[in-house]
Amino acid sequence: RVSAMSALGIVTGAFGAVWSVVATVLWGLFGFLNDFKAAASVAIFGWCVGLFVGTVIVRHWRRAVARSERESARKLAAEGVKSRRKDIPNPLPPDVIETALKHIPRWARDPDWNRAAFLNRVLDALWPHVDTSVCEVVRDSVEPILRDLVPRNIVHWIGFEKLTLGPTPPTIGGVKVLGSSSDDVVLELELQWASGADFVLAAYVFGVRVPVRLSDVQLVAAVRVHFTPLVDELPCLGGLEVSLLGMPDHLDLAAVVPPGVDLMALPAMDVLLPWILRKILGPMFVYPSRMIIPIMDNSGLEPPATGMIKVRVRGGYNMHKRRRDGKATGLVLPGSTLIGFGGERYQVRLYTREQRKVMLKSKSRDEPTWDELHYFLANPESTLSCVLLTMNMRELGRCEIPMRLLCDPSREGKTANLHLPIEDPTPFQEPEPEPPVPPKRATAADIERLNKEYALAMKNHREKLARLRLEQLAKAKLPEPRPNTPTVAIDLEYVPMGAGKSRRTSLAGINELAGITSVASPGAKTRSGEEEDEEEEAAADAGNREGRIGILRVTVNRAVNVRKADNAKQPQPVCVAQISGQKFVTAAPVDKTNKPLWDETFLFFNVSDRDTVSLTLCDGGERGEFLGECKVDMRKITRDMELSDMFHLEGVKNNAQIFAQFKFSYLG
Repeated sequence: RVSAMSALGIVTGAFGAVWSVVATVLWGLFGFLNDFKAAASVAIFGWCVGLFVGTVIVRHWRRAVARSERESARKLAAEGVKSRRKDIPNPLPPDVIETALKHIPRWARDPDWNRAAFLNRVLDALWPHVDTSVCEVVRDSVEPILRDLVPRNIVHWIGFEKLTLGPTPPTIGGVKVLGSSSDDVVLELELQWASGADFVLAAYVFGVRVPVRLSDVQLVAAVRVHFTPLVDELPCLGGLEVSLLGMPDHLDLAAVVPPGVDLMALPAMDVLLPWILRKILGPMFVYPSRMIIPIMDNSGLEPPATGMIKVRVRGGYNMHKRRRDGKATGLVLPGSTLIGFGGERYQVRLYTREQRKVMLKSKSRDEPTWDELHYFLANPESTLSCVLLTMNMRELGRCEIPMRLLCDPSREGKTANLHLPIEDPTPFQEPEPEPPVPPKRATAADIERLNKEYALAMKNHREKLARLRLEQLAKAKLPEPRPNTPTVAIDLEYVPMGAGKSRRTSLAGINELAGITSVASPGAKTRSGEEEDEEEEAAADAGNREGRIGILRVTVNRAVNVRKADNAKQPQPVCVAQISGQKFVTAAPVDKTNKPLWDETFLFFNVSDRDTVSLTLCDGGERGEFLGECKVDMRKITRDMELSDMFHLEGVKNNAQIFAQFKFSYLG
């Protein structure tokens, strides 16, 4: 027990000694930490204050440095501008800048105009040949006119001693293509020409030479070039119509007269020249006036009409008289076997010009009745063709009669009853002789001989056709149709255009065309000349009030933004053109579209210049859904005798438009 107590004392003493040591160490550590905490708090606070103050000081210092740099740069720039202004002159006046901006090409100012680099290259390549040909044409055409105008006993000779357009071709600044059909193309060109043209016109008056020289032409103008018509034969361009869209923006030239005086250097010529241009060039070349330049004979078209013929097709006879050889169906000839039609339908086509062919209603009877009235343009050189066709457009027979005797002015108002015999078309289908191709080593004599042979062959070919047509005209004048020959019976009346006729004749022709006839009673008394003159004046006044009549050519080209009312499906539009009780319908496009392209031409006769043309769009056919309509007053067309424009369609909510062309010519 004693030993246990002594051991406990020893352990307690040791623990007390250790605790005293640990307590001393812990107490010292806690004191150190308290001192460190106070010192650390002071240090951290000092660091934070120092960082904040330093940041503010550095920021203000940087702003001061940047401000001083900007001030220095501004001072340097101002000094540089002052130094440069001493060398550069004053800026251009505003009016000079405005004038300079006008010389910017139009394609850079107007999005509708395009650059014309290709045209300029073509014109540059062709200019030497154009210069030669134009000068030859001017010399050959102008000199005879001048020599006829001047008195020969005073002016012994007059002509061009020098004529050249110069080596520099015109420059096309821009080109604008207007909407057109397949019959023509319209271009508007911005023309600039600073040429070296030199024209010397000399006249010998009593043996003294009097020259007038024009040179150094400078021209800036807007020109419209109408390529019309486009034909199927080379060079495919019948002619050109050139007109100015306005007076030239700039025109200057040198005009020297004896004794070496330049007229353009005289006072007030800068004012006198525009006045002369406005009075002389304006009525001749400013649109709608045009300068027509033919390229092909008769501009590639058929000869102009001298009148029109009214053809009333009554009916037919012996349509079942024909033969078949297994390969083709031809008309009956003397000695051939006759067989029946077998119920097949057939068609008859009439025309005097290739551009307008009229198809009669299809029939299947042996003696059909049509009772249709049609109008055709004609001249003494025209030929009335009547062609019999199957439903698949295979030609069965033909009759061609010349119009020279029927279009005589003495036959005005007279009706010819004709029975057109439909005979074998083979003689009329013989091709024309082809032009000879001379061999490579042919001499001039060989070429001349070939040309003579070709001219003789063409003459024989034309004479053969003329004999055939005269024979058919003689058969057509028979009072009864020929037996065993298919025949079409017509009543033909010729109505002249009225050029060169008296006032009475023109009014009578107009009244006949309008369907107005006057019948005198058998007991009527003969009127005096004064009464007839008064009647003529009254008729003329009545004609002016009711309007004159003529022929209207309508070309329906295309339409845009054509939509149905529900906008669910695209339409299949057709255009119905009607005026003066006449109506034509275009063919429907193959696919449904809101941008149809028809490009069809219709001819309306007996149209009054007080009437209105109606163009109606329908879906699928004439009786389809209404797609819009536009009406054009004839007075707008007769103002320039033609009109080409995009017309807005009324009666619909969308922005539908149609492009159409109208051309009008008076009868009498």
